[in-house]
Formats: sequence, structure tokens, C-alpha cells
Amino acid sequence: MSFCRGCGTALHETAPTCPHCGAPQNLPSAEPPGTLWLPVPALIVGILALLAAIGLADSALIDPDEYVGTLLFAGIAIILGAIGTYQQKKGRGLSIAGLVLGGLALLISLGV
Repeated sequence: MSFCRGCGTALHETAPTCPHCGAPQNLPSAEPPGTLWLPVPALIVGILALLAAIGLADSALIDPDEYVGTLLFAGIAIILGAIGTYQQKKGRGLSIAGLVLGGLALLISLGV
């Protein structure tokens, strides 16, 4: 049970208005469900960056284009993962996974 904001009459907590005085009641707003438009690309780019970094570490000759591409993919995965972790609740685990995979790819490609 809750009480009306206008007249104090007891009313049900889901009532949008008071049946006695008609005053609108503030209902808690439903959060939008969110989308996966940022976490999924973060994960995909993180996986690609990690695969490229592993391939780069296994090769004897390092092609400068492959090296720059791997660093670029790792950086994009880190940025997308960080933004997705900060801004969205839905898919936060995917964003964190993309962030971690991008970080691992960066570390492997830098030779640490």
C-alpha cells in the first residue's frame, strides 16, 4: 500500500492516478532493455585480434602490415569493450570479454 501524493488517500502502489483526487502518481520508470550493438562487435573484434596476434607470434618473419593491423584490431576491441562496459548493462559480459581479448592481443603482439 502506498499513499496519494496529492491527498494522502491509501491506494495501490501500481495506480497511475489517485481514484479519489485524480493526482498523478510517480511510478518507477522501466529501464530500456538495451541492445547488443556494441558488446557483440567488441567480442568479435577481440577474437579476431587475438587470432591475428597468435598468428603473428608464431610466424618467423613479421610483416609490418600484419603487425599494424593486429594492433589496430586490438585497439578497436579495447575501445569498444570499454565503451560497452561503461554504457550498457545488457551484454556487459560480452564487452568485458572483448576488452580482455583485445588486451591479450595487444600484449602478445607487443611481445610482452
